[in-house]
Amino acid sequence: MQSNRPLKGIKSQFELRSTYVWDSTGIVGMIGIEATLVGILIRLQKTQHDRASHVLGTAARNLYLA
Repeated sequence: MQSNRPLKGIKSQFELRSTYVWDSTGIVGMIGIEATLVGILIRLQKTQHDRASHVLGTAARNLYLA
C-alpha cells in the first residue's frame, strides 16, 4: 500500500490542474496555467489576424472601386 500512495497523490494533483473545457474557438483544450496562457496568446493572434485581413480587404475593395 505504501508504494501506491505517491502515484495516487500525483494523479489527483494532475486531475485538479487539468479539466477539459470548450474554448471560445471551439477547440477542446486542457486548462491549466500554461494552457490558459497559450489560449490567450492564440486568441490575441486570431483577433489581430482578423483585424488585419479586414483592413486589407477594405483597402483592396477601395482600390478596385477607384
